[in-house]
Amino acid sequence: MTGGSKKKTIVTLEKSFHGRTLATLTATGQDKFHPDSFAPYPEGFKTIKANDYEALKTAFDDTTCALIMECVQGEGGVILVESEWAKAAAEAARKAGAIVIADEVQTGMGRTGSLLASEQLQFNPEVVTLAKGIAGGVPMGACLFREKANGVFVAGDHQSTFGGNPLACAAARVVLKTLTSPDFLAKVTEKGEYMRGQIAKWNLSCVKEIRGLGLMTGVEIVPSMNPIQVEKECLEAGLLFSTAGEHTLRLVPPLNITRKEIDQGLSILHSILAK
Repeated sequence: MTGGSKKKTIVTLEKSFHGRTLATLTATGQDKFHPDSFAPYPEGFKTIKANDYEALKTAFDDTTCALIMECVQGEGGVILVESEWAKAAAEAARKAGAIVIADEVQTGMGRTGSLLASEQLQFNPEVVTLAKGIAGGVPMGACLFREKANGVFVAGDHQSTFGGNPLACAAARVVLKTLTSPDFLAKVTEKGEYMRGQIAKWNLSCVKEIRGLGLMTGVEIVPSMNPIQVEKECLEAGLLFSTAGEHTLRLVPPLNITRKEIDQGLSILHSILAK
């Protein structure tokens, strides 16, 4: 499966985020997550820019073992990866003998309006990583394998404190049942589109761009505004969200949020931004 010791390069995307272990920090395509205090970092990672077709011409060679992609670059600023580019990147990686991995820790489990965001992008990854939403807030992680990657792990190869204890698995079953109930994911899409539509109607000069998929929205504000200050003032007024990238407000509310709660939160955000 690995192609031997020659296959040792993992390609990730600029502005990506994959975790806080030494390896996943190195895989993360953002310099701010690579402080000298954590050095030295593992070798074997390279980054390319998402949605850049020119980069695909030289991204992969006979040393490439994997391509790791987020379907939406959440930590990078809620940057959408285009479906056609994702499929082209996956095809180029497979031609080089590499497997394709979708990091769906943020985008999976209904967040973007489908069970997995990679379903919408249609690049059919051999591996999908999941966590956070899979057990509705109870710590749990999962890794899905198929085709070329199937059967690589066997019992005893990997251990995890939060990988699948009885409580987490029971919670995950409830989450899956809820997500696959009729119309639930369609409502996630509907509520996300409503949220972005309402923000667009404000027509505020301080808002540069509104991006998102499902209930994962990024509101990019002008560089002259401090996103941390906006976050702080909104928190004091009763609205909790996080920032991402350089100037983006990241809104990722619970999937079962109501229209009334959306309106209440947007009212607070509008009042702060309009100042």
